[in-house]
Amino acid sequence: MPARHLRSVPWAKQEEWEEVYSWLYASDVHLREKGVKRVKAWASRGKLPHSVDSTATLVEVWLRDGCERPVSEHEVRLMYTMAFIRFVNGVVDANQRGMYATSVANIAEELGLPGWFVDLRHAGTHDQLPSLALLRSGCEQALQWLHTNYWSLQKAYLADTLSEVRTLLTTYKKKKRALLDKETEPILNEIVALTTTDNYADVLIPTLLEEGLLVPKSQKKRATFNEMKVPDGFLELWKGPLIRFENAWPGFAEELFLHIVDILTGSVADTVQPSTKSTHQVLAAWAHYVLRHFLLVQASGWDNALEACLKRHHIYTRAMVGCFAEAVPSLREKLSPFITYMDATAAEPKRRDAQATMDSSLVEQLEVLRGRVEAFKNAADLHVTSKGTSLPGSDAEINDERGWVLYPSKEWRPCPIGCLPGGVLPSLELPDWFDDEEYVVNAGIVQIPAYMPANMEEAAEGGTQTTSILEEEIGEPESDEMDLDMQPDPAPAEIVDIAAISRKVVLL
Repeated sequence: MPARHLRSVPWAKQEEWEEVYSWLYASDVHLREKGVKRVKAWASRGKLPHSVDSTATLVEVWLRDGCERPVSEHEVRLMYTMAFIRFVNGVVDANQRGMYATSVANIAEELGLPGWFVDLRHAGTHDQLPSLALLRSGCEQALQWLHTNYWSLQKAYLADTLSEVRTLLTTYKKKKRALLDKETEPILNEIVALTTTDNYADVLIPTLLEEGLLVPKSQKKRATFNEMKVPDGFLELWKGPLIRFENAWPGFAEELFLHIVDILTGSVADTVQPSTKSTHQVLAAWAHYVLRHFLLVQASGWDNALEACLKRHHIYTRAMVGCFAEAVPSLREKLSPFITYMDATAAEPKRRDAQATMDSSLVEQLEVLRGRVEAFKNAADLHVTSKGTSLPGSDAEINDERGWVLYPSKEWRPCPIGCLPGGVLPSLELPDWFDDEEYVVNAGIVQIPAYMPANMEEAAEGGTQTTSILEEEIGEPESDEMDLDMQPDPAPAEIVDIAAISRKVVLL
């Protein structure tokens, strides 16, 4: 059999291609715009199939034609014309054969392309721009032609291939169990001929992982996680096809391993149903087998498999990483921190469950306390209401014992902070008589002590010394309140300025 050449495509999986297909032909404008953006992302990864590129271009022009931003009619006609010319040229040029170029009209007729598509392309290239109505109709019919001749055909081809591969694998299983080994080889050859390097990851591998093929229908025949071993009967049944497919498409075993890892890490083991959990255990056993007998037998080539396990922390991937550490001595020390971290991560759900249980208990206690506080408030309101002659909120006066009350909204008038009622600004200036020293002294506003030392600097020293001197000279008062009017007036020579007196009063 001639060697196959791998052809890369920009989409990661067949499901992604089908998703973009549904977006581009959706009735929702936002979904169509999303499909155009995804195709642009594909274009950044590599070369796009012409049908995909043309579909996205025509849809983008159609969206631009209906956008709210003002666009002149001439600009829209130019966009439609350029998209249409590229669409026709791309379809025709891909089918040019021989030394001499065939006319565009002849190739278009062979491909089932409407003749007026070629005329519209010619007019847009060499003549006046077609009318906007004609270009809109051409865009609509071009999208329909692409839908019929590419998108739907491609999807139907994959669906038919998937059905045929499933039928052949089921026939192989029956023949193998009937010990008809000679009849199984042609079936495997037919599967290899039907499947290509472009679609085996989307057709063959998902079919193999269905229940009834690599996964036994009977749960009694399924492996357990502790064993991590495929049952001997199923291993003998499918070991030959796996080797055959790996020889036909190098990299098949790695793709199978990665696909299984995607399935295993797609759901949490603690929340899946028992049947699904047993299915995952069988798939984990197959992944362990593929890793041991296909990937790790090579010195290299398993980097993607190891990276997938390290990026997706799970109980199953933890076992795979341990398998890497055992089989490759040079990786043991490097993988040790990852294994420790994955073990700690595996124990995290149990800790979270315990914390959740504790949180729920605290919430219940909090609700009980809130109920008690509410009951206390109701009892307090009832007690206050019973003291008054009316209920709170009535027109009658509210009992003063309640303290703060709500000001009637109808009588309330806004007032800036710092103003008196009515919006009047208070005067904070002191009266003029505060500047008259004699008046403030005679009025008793400023009190002069009975003893004034001649040296004010000595009096300004520590408060303890000054206080003791005054106590010696004045003595104890006869009562708690001193009669200032009975004290003798200080001599005029001992009167000092008002600032000094104030400082002395502060010291006292």
